[in-house]
Amino acid sequence: MNGPLSTHASSIKQTKLLVVGSGGIGCELLKNLVLSGFTNIETIDLDTIDVSNLNRQFLFQKKHVGMSKALVAKEACEALVSDCNITAHHGSVFENRFNKTYFAQFELVLNALDNLAARRHVNRLCIASNTTLIESGTAGYLGQVHPIVRGEVECYDCQPKPTRKTYPACTIRNTPTEPVHCIVWAKYLYNQLFGEEDADQDVSPENQEDEDKENRAETDEKVKISTRQWVEENNYDPKLVFEKLFKSDVEYLLSMENLWKNRRKPQVLEQVEKDSSTLGLREVPSLGKLIHIFEDSVQKIKKQKESSEQALVWDKDDAEALAFVVACANLRAMVFNIPLKSTWDVKSIAGNIIPAIASTNAMVAGLIVLKAINILLRKSKAYRETNVTNVGPRRVIPNIPDKPNKNCYVCRDKKEITFEVDFSNLSIKDFKELLIQKELAFQQPDAQIGSVILIDAEDDELDEKFLAKKLKEFDCIHHGCIVQINDFSQDIELHMTLLEKPDTAEYEDLFKKVTADETESPTKVDSQITSVQSSPTKKIVHQTESLFLAKSSDVEEEPASKRPKLD
Repeated sequence: MNGPLSTHASSIKQTKLLVVGSGGIGCELLKNLVLSGFTNIETIDLDTIDVSNLNRQFLFQKKHVGMSKALVAKEACEALVSDCNITAHHGSVFENRFNKTYFAQFELVLNALDNLAARRHVNRLCIASNTTLIESGTAGYLGQVHPIVRGEVECYDCQPKPTRKTYPACTIRNTPTEPVHCIVWAKYLYNQLFGEEDADQDVSPENQEDEDKENRAETDEKVKISTRQWVEENNYDPKLVFEKLFKSDVEYLLSMENLWKNRRKPQVLEQVEKDSSTLGLREVPSLGKLIHIFEDSVQKIKKQKESSEQALVWDKDDAEALAFVVACANLRAMVFNIPLKSTWDVKSIAGNIIPAIASTNAMVAGLIVLKAINILLRKSKAYRETNVTNVGPRRVIPNIPDKPNKNCYVCRDKKEITFEVDFSNLSIKDFKELLIQKELAFQQPDAQIGSVILIDAEDDELDEKFLAKKLKEFDCIHHGCIVQINDFSQDIELHMTLLEKPDTAEYEDLFKKVTADETESPTKVDSQITSVQSSPTKKIVHQTESLFLAKSSDVEEEPASKRPKLD
């Protein structure tokens, strides 16, 4: 090794690193590491190489499509530097073999992930094993590199992450006003026609139930049948499906006169001559082209459905599935006088992604290596995070990271949290899946109150009747009770205080995290509350939590409030 790192070549060569992710950032990162002298590396990635990866993940070639990203990246790096030793794992970081003990063997863990759940999981394993983590992510031209050191720098869970936006069903079915509403409707329609049916995603305005009783009373009662049943009875005839979706259903909506008193009325679409010419990627389509794409995609996807043993799943990288959503979303937009979108726009919105840019990935990967060398060689506690921006003369901006949040239930020593919960309507199943696993990102949770076991991670024979029980049916669950939650896969134990949701609550959700200014005084809480409950979670101010997105398939950006604005 020559250059400024030559004097530290031995230290760098002996350092044992773990790279989690071998995709967009991971490819560049692995290449940079081996060229910088790191030779003892392990990498984990579950994904296989797709054609769409080849324009920015330069370790992969067309011949590698369908192969493991981790294994191909290893081979490519070893071809660059013959004496490097890379161990590649084609698997999920959630597997039990990648536990606390496994993480503890590394001096540094470098994240190159693209989803929120995996980031939170790796963060917890690094906190549990006291291993320094360098987190990273990109979103278009923006990026960030951030060290996570237990007790010194805030961890990935110290600040709340933005959640995926959802839309009211009545807006999607009856009164869309934005292109995204039409795209969501089109994806629902795909599932109704070709995928797994979900009553909550029915696209037909006839299935309105009690959402608009006043308007519904003005229409004639009709026999309700599902969209799937209707199209099957009509053998997926594309012309009849078009007539139903964009004429009959629209006429039904127009019959609800009160619905349009303060809204612009939708318009019925009529069949026009089809235009079979190719639709450009960024071209805004005409009605003729949309009708051709709609009819063609319906027939092709019907054949896919007939040849598949399982229900189809919409995939933005499936050409026919994307064409169907492009056609249906834009036809729907025409009905409601909403601006049309190109295939490029629809794919970005429907996949909820920000396009990955190779140059941003390269910059972030380079910054990760510089950060790693700085931490390893300088042994300094003057940690810095680095932002990549696309405005102003300075494109790379260092910043002092925050200290750990003293109320974080992951990285503080005494792990506590408080939730207000609807005891009457929250079942044990939802308590586990929605609150513990989805909201708190536990993977294999056990939960108990005293000696009463509510959730057992090792119970393979689930009792559906027990899981369907509401929390109010358990004598041990009451206002102020404490649930002990353990996840041995993440080496974490949490004490959760449950407060009963009051009748006057202004939110509709089944549970809500309680902040310090919302917590009742100790005298008002059940006498069984101990000192554990008297330390409720302090209010956390919403911040832009990094651009640890790599793509926004899991989260959406929020305006920065604390860190420098990057836009």
